[in-house]
Amino acid sequence: MSDYLSRAMAAHFRECSKKGYIPMQPSQSGSGIEEYKGKQYVVLRNTNGIMKVYRITTSGQLKNLKRWPAEIKE
Repeated sequence: MSDYLSRAMAAHFRECSKKGYIPMQPSQSGSGIEEYKGKQYVVLRNTNGIMKVYRITTSGQLKNLKRWPAEIKE
């Protein structure tokens, strides 16, 4: 599993914990890094589809996206 994928999963669990939600488990096989128009995204998926999308910034940080490119498919 890539460093970005494990960081995105950790961020997902931290956010759920902060908000008091019971976190849904992302699928390691369905989740991954995707590229669109020269930008890289970490996509967390489970059996229901896309859970979260983070964009990898040029400085290597993860930015949580509320809306992501439509080309990133379920």
